[in-house]
Amino acid sequence: MKKIIKLINKKRISLLLTIILGLGISLGAVYFMYYKKDDRLNNLSTGLISLDFKELSNVALTSNVPVIDEVGLRKTPYSFKATNTSAVPLALTIKLDVLEKEKMIPLGAISYGVFINNKKVKKDYIHDDKILYTYENMSVGETIEVKLYFWVDYYYDVPDQDFEATIKVEANNTSSFGEITPLTLSYNTSNVENNKQYIMTSIKNYATNEEKGMNLLTPENLKLEVSGDNIRFTYKDSLGNAETTEQDNLVINYTMNQKLDTNVQIFLSPTTNSNITTDVKIKLTKDGKEYEQVQTVTLVGGQYCKTNGFTKLSDCILVSENFASDVETAKTYIENKGKPDLNKTSPEYTYLQDFTENQTFTGTSGYKWYFGDKYYFDSATGKFTLKKSDGTTNETTQVDLSNDAIDKYTCGTTNFGYQNCQTIYKVESVNTSTRQIMGQRITNKVASSLEGETGLYKDEDDDGKTYYYRGAVTNNNVLFGGYYWKIIRINGDGSIRLIFNGNSTGINNNNASISNSNASGYGSTYAYNPVFGGPTYVGYMYNESEDVWESDPANHTNFAIGKSYYWGNKNDFDVLEDKYGTYFKLKSTYSGEPKTIVEMSNDATQLAATPYTCKEETKVATCRVLYKVESITIGNNNAITTSTKYLTKHPNTSDLSEVNKNNINSNAKNQLEEWYENKFMTKTNNGNPVTDYIVDNTFCNDRSITRTNNYNSGYKLTEHTFFSGKTRLLDNANKEAILKCINVNDKFSTTEKYGNKKLKYPIGLITADEVALAGGKYNENNQDFYLRTNKYFWTMTPSCFESAYTYTVVWRVYPTGLLTHNNVTADSGLRAVINLTPNTLISEGDGSLNNPYQLKL
Repeated sequence: MKKIIKLINKKRISLLLTIILGLGISLGAVYFMYYKKDDRLNNLSTGLISLDFKELSNVALTSNVPVIDEVGLRKTPYSFKATNTSAVPLALTIKLDVLEKEKMIPLGAISYGVFINNKKVKKDYIHDDKILYTYENMSVGETIEVKLYFWVDYYYDVPDQDFEATIKVEANNTSSFGEITPLTLSYNTSNVENNKQYIMTSIKNYATNEEKGMNLLTPENLKLEVSGDNIRFTYKDSLGNAETTEQDNLVINYTMNQKLDTNVQIFLSPTTNSNITTDVKIKLTKDGKEYEQVQTVTLVGGQYCKTNGFTKLSDCILVSENFASDVETAKTYIENKGKPDLNKTSPEYTYLQDFTENQTFTGTSGYKWYFGDKYYFDSATGKFTLKKSDGTTNETTQVDLSNDAIDKYTCGTTNFGYQNCQTIYKVESVNTSTRQIMGQRITNKVASSLEGETGLYKDEDDDGKTYYYRGAVTNNNVLFGGYYWKIIRINGDGSIRLIFNGNSTGINNNNASISNSNASGYGSTYAYNPVFGGPTYVGYMYNESEDVWESDPANHTNFAIGKSYYWGNKNDFDVLEDKYGTYFKLKSTYSGEPKTIVEMSNDATQLAATPYTCKEETKVATCRVLYKVESITIGNNNAITTSTKYLTKHPNTSDLSEVNKNNINSNAKNQLEEWYENKFMTKTNNGNPVTDYIVDNTFCNDRSITRTNNYNSGYKLTEHTFFSGKTRLLDNANKEAILKCINVNDKFSTTEKYGNKKLKYPIGLITADEVALAGGKYNENNQDFYLRTNKYFWTMTPSCFESAYTYTVVWRVYPTGLLTHNNVTADSGLRAVINLTPNTLISEGDGSLNNPYQLKL
């Protein structure tokens, strides 16, 4: 069936003339449609502009034949001439009026080209604003010829869909349309972040929206100056720049290589503890011109909680969110924020281009180059793609370096070729003998969104409403018991949850993790568990069966082809016990030699006689799972698959209550309780033992599972186990986090009120859900959210058991701030989590990095 794209189908001409009241600006708009008739010339005039357009015989495109750009630009165009008949210069804007249809081709599937006086000025796809092109500064009496080409993009399949639109031309007086205001600001007294009020300012170095995003051949210099009485200033901007040291007068110099918006968040700190009303003067210098705005601001004095009588820590946390006059008003403000978007990190990041002049690059000998006339930058990934002059991305084949490269763009000699490049160069000169180019280097840099989610949000936990911190928070710092901590949230029962931060309030590597070996009490890493090889071992406590059992065979793919392992029969191994459970070790009488998996594969007699292995390369090594290999398959690229049985004490059952019995402590639990007993509980705070401040609460080790149609998800070693935390935070298209603990057996506590009464002391770990609510996201870096420490640290949330590798996986946070999951035997920091009594008071501080809260009872 043939589908038709009808750009014009109505046999009429309509005229719209509008006066914009209050501005005194005349705006002329002409709608015109082509229809099949004779090749007669038609004329229409509005008093501002006249249009001559020729009716065309070929006005249809077939939607079921998408074409590449080169073919689309050879189709018959829609053409007209426009003459400025007014007494002033005009801006001519060409738009579409689209008829909405039930089965309409998406706008993004339709490409178009615009030619002015037979010169191509634009090729793009139709955007939501339906603006095709704006011809700026059309002088009095000037006539231009416009040709418009439309086609369905090659990459789209649009069966049984249709498209219908009319073309609209608007003429605007450029004396009013002209330059966009380069300086704007917004201010609201409720704009508070990290105990500081702020003004949002936007500066622009482009005159019209058509210019936005253009690269500049010659960089432009702009200067933003901020001043005011009785105020000190800091800032951060949408380009990734920041000043955190307070300034009496703020001066920001910008060298702009593109025409774009730059948003600047200017923080205001009063120099007095009294409330003040004063003026903030913001001046932008651009192209020798000065633009100035003055904003009258009402600032809340410093030390807000202390000055206004909020002495309880929990109350101060809440009212500091927006300097509310009372706690209930603060809660209403926080609750009205709604739920954050967990599909994004907080802060949310974007990639920006970063330009550096006079750079050199030397190509690798033996490699060739790719060059493009232009490039595309993907702000979502920070990658560049070279393009031809016509905009296509199927760049030329590799070539040698020559003078033809001058004024072109290149990724250099790289395996990426012409796309997915982290850095490109605009070539200004070449030296073919040294394979060197010189010119402008363009790379990416990361900037956080100023509109990201920061501060307190509300959720529900097992005890009621909980208020948690999210994003680039810097006012949640506490000095308690000689260590620094960060506030995670106010729990539903009013207690306050803290996470250990060691000897600093900032990013401080392993110093944010506990240590039982260092006298300082911080700075070590530990395995979550030395035991793996079964889903029970994700437990903060776990269970083993009484006897060693041998599983049914299952495919196992975790043998390394180049390693030599020790192999034996079952009687060659001792079965031993320690505080973490059962392990296996070769007997001292063992006399065999190590063999690779390939050697065992080639010797069926040897494999039948000695099929058992710890998969270790030394005789004295131990293992928690003993493997019995029954057959070996070595496939393409040396991929190894074995039919393997497991000897283990992992509970041989699919009964959740049996698998998750809490009989044996994990290493994480042992290390935390040892630290609490030997390094912390004997300390005092403001004259009282620290234990007087600490109360019981739930620490959730959510071992509930998600069963899927794709995998047999259960608790046996021959099955995958997908814990619910993996589904919530990784698998689901829309990520979610929960602060309620599903199973009572997973609610670790010192008392029955809050759970299973299995903790020796009221200390635990953060959950992966709490990390997600704080701003972390699976496999995405987050350099600015408050939990990042620049090192690895564990959560207590299980992710999965991978039967093919016998990996037991728990969530942890990477040095870059991304949330991911790893085998429990990996070394990572343990950041102790405790809960303060709801009656904790503030003795000093405002929670900032340099002035953390100090506590009293």
